[in-house]
Amino acid sequence: MRLLVNPIMILILTIVIVAQTGAAPATGGTETQHSDTESLVQIEKDLFKAKMTTDPEVIGKVLADDWVNFTPTGRGWGKPELMEHLRQNSGQHPPYSSQQQDLQVFLFGNTAVAIYFEDQTAKPDQHLSWSKLQTDVTDVFVKDGGTWKLRMSRASPHFQQ
Repeated sequence: MRLLVNPIMILILTIVIVAQTGAAPATGGTETQHSDTESLVQIEKDLFKAKMTTDPEVIGKVLADDWVNFTPTGRGWGKPELMEHLRQNSGQHPPYSSQQQDLQVFLFGNTAVAIYFEDQTAKPDQHLSWSKLQTDVTDVFVKDGGTWKLRMSRASPHFQQ
């Protein structure tokens, strides 16, 4: 049953966000969908790079003001808390190396869901409780005024020894 909780929550949150924003089906056919998909893939790559270099400029532009963040321990920081943390730690690298794997984007009109895996390896002498970690990430974007904004994120780690 626990395995179904995350997919069900993602589906429910996506439906709620679509309903709240009044999202309509994308117009312009396949060309627009392809362009939106390419834009979202680039946004996700830019966000990942910005996260690894603690770049508040890039992250601040993409996050919606009402961004919701779900972590393995429950609801995480909102945009104001994250931005303050990034400003205080700007340019600092995390105590692990990381790669983004298997990025996929699914369009639903003016709403999009991006999923990927993040493979992390602890750097030597960082005293982390894990040596390798894989996290599956789900991001929900809404197109507002022609701009994609990240409205909801969810991450679940899978510890490996």
